[in-house]
Amino acid sequence: MKEKKEQSIIIILSCILVLLLVTYLIPQKEGSKDQEITPVPDEQKKTLIEDETSFNYSIMKDINAADLVRAMKVGWNLGNTFDSYSIEGYPEEIKAKYHYQLISTYSSSPYTNWNSSDKVTFDSNGYAELTWDLSKIISSDSTQYGSIGLQIFNFRIGPTGESRLIIEIKDAILTFSDGTSITLEEFLGTHELMMNLGVAKFYPEIFALSNFSTATLKTAVLSLKVQITNYLSPEFIKSKSSYYETLWYNPITTNEMISFIKQSGFGAIRIPITYRNHIDSSTNTIDSDWLDRIEEVIQYALRNDLYCIINLHHDVGSNGWLRADLKNYELNSKKFASLWNQIATRFQKYNEHLIFEGFNEILNETNEWDNPTKEDLSVVNKLNQLFVDTVRLTGGNNTSRCLIVSTYGATWNKKVLSAFELPTDNIANRLIVSVHAYEPKQFCLQESLLSNKKESSIFRDNEDNLLIEQLFISLEQTFVSNHIPVIIGEFASFHKNNCADRAKHAKSYISYGKQYHITCFWWDSGGQCNIINSIENSCLLDRYNLTWNFPEIVNALCTK
Repeated sequence: MKEKKEQSIIIILSCILVLLLVTYLIPQKEGSKDQEITPVPDEQKKTLIEDETSFNYSIMKDINAADLVRAMKVGWNLGNTFDSYSIEGYPEEIKAKYHYQLISTYSSSPYTNWNSSDKVTFDSNGYAELTWDLSKIISSDSTQYGSIGLQIFNFRIGPTGESRLIIEIKDAILTFSDGTSITLEEFLGTHELMMNLGVAKFYPEIFALSNFSTATLKTAVLSLKVQITNYLSPEFIKSKSSYYETLWYNPITTNEMISFIKQSGFGAIRIPITYRNHIDSSTNTIDSDWLDRIEEVIQYALRNDLYCIINLHHDVGSNGWLRADLKNYELNSKKFASLWNQIATRFQKYNEHLIFEGFNEILNETNEWDNPTKEDLSVVNKLNQLFVDTVRLTGGNNTSRCLIVSTYGATWNKKVLSAFELPTDNIANRLIVSVHAYEPKQFCLQESLLSNKKESSIFRDNEDNLLIEQLFISLEQTFVSNHIPVIIGEFASFHKNNCADRAKHAKSYISYGKQYHITCFWWDSGGQCNIINSIENSCLLDRYNLTWNFPEIVNALCTK
């Protein structure tokens, strides 16, 4: 009996030993609860990601546009980074020697109205006589703050250089419609200016204009007699991509930044991109270093499992070359198609996480936002169709990639929506419509952007929520109910020391977005936003320190 008991113990011990050996020799499956994972130090994470060669970005998932929009969840804009441009992108007539530009405002926000002079001649003493009609001053008639200034362009120094410029103003006369005139003493004399980014600004302090209403000034003519003692001939010098990426006070974009966005709860990133400073004017060829840098950031997004939108941004808009303009359509459309052929070809290998957006807020020649003509609206439809056709022809993953098309100005008023035509496509259910919505405007925007309207820092639970709901209902009835998916590619509110109200505003958009299956993208302009009380824009992320300036708003955006 004792012998049998001992044999049983030996058998049990042998089984335990075999089990232990099997457990030790056979590796556990990845993700097992019992598996001990050695954490990767933070300083090594970047190297692991950037050195990764096995990252597979080319396998295309068969996903329709509606499902893709829902998968994005909530989006964030990498604003004021790759969409930035320098002054050499301005029209040729103000880049040439002997051209000046008047800054005429009558409000607390300088430089809001620009008007280029005609080409001027100089007398034997080197003085140029400049005359401007002030009829384009924009402000209310009751404003009691006057300001007029001058910009002087010189591209000899290049967009990154700095140089001192000496000017002497001999005469500065303001002549009114009744024939009377005054001398603007603050303009007179010798002034030393700093020329930066190819432009020098002369902007005197408040002077005698504060005694006049805007209505009076709009009938006046300003005459200046100016001498520049060290004006060099203009010469264009291109800069590296990093110059443009940091031009509007944002740091270089890093994988850590994009990873932080993902970890905070965002599912998609829109990267606004401007090409105007990066195109060979004779061939329309995009600079290779600009495309290389864009590709790096696209890979940051895809490696972090984010949907990524790229577009043509400030190539359209109030200072853009691409317009809703029929008379210049043939020339502009060739350039537009050439750019998208290059972009789509370059990035055709990337999978469905990369989405192309044809253009941003396109306007007509007069920068009309609310009341474009039928002709203007027809050009937008033509450009959207050209965009889709051009991308599809590049082949590869672009034959089935989801694409985003936009309305005139990315607006959503009844006239614009009723004239919008979804492009025809050779594959079904791959097109998305984008609009932008900064509603209610008085709450979202600063007073300087509201014409004669007063800004508000209070989000009204009833009235403002109703307005936002009407926006989503309009988009649902026009598009979503007709099986056309929609994103709001930009929305935001400017900081006015009202974080709680802004969080309610953000929550309203996200809630209605989920209800109506419309994904919303917060416009984050970034910039030097280390001091909360100094922020004057829609910046949420301190990109220098990777912290949220207003975590309450981010929670409202990203809370499930």
